[in-house]
Amino acid sequence: MSTAPEPEHLPDRPHWRCRVCDQPWPCPESQASLLDEYRAYPSLLKIYLSAQMYEALDDFTAYGGVPPLNLYERFLSWARNRSASGDPSVTHHSPESRSPPCPSSDSPSSGPRSL
Repeated sequence: MSTAPEPEHLPDRPHWRCRVCDQPWPCPESQASLLDEYRAYPSLLKIYLSAQMYEALDDFTAYGGVPPLNLYERFLSWARNRSASGDPSVTHHSPESRSPPCPSSDSPSSGPRSL
């Protein structure tokens, strides 16, 4: 006996409510799914969500409507520095991925630049 796949919690435009649970999108289920899907690429998740937020803003204001005041919180704040487990204290930045600091201009090792 096979089971039917769970329906995806996707936005219903132009109202931006979840097609499955009718909560404002991204609903908690879609947030969990997106965190899992983009766990290795948190920056891409934020880019995707930013694009979705601006699409929603366009939809909400297309016919003179007023957008909700919480668009940032709704689309982006929950994804900030979260791991797939949802723990906001865990970030995806590894020490190896960070660039070394730039030398300051008053540092003794940094002399004038030649052209």
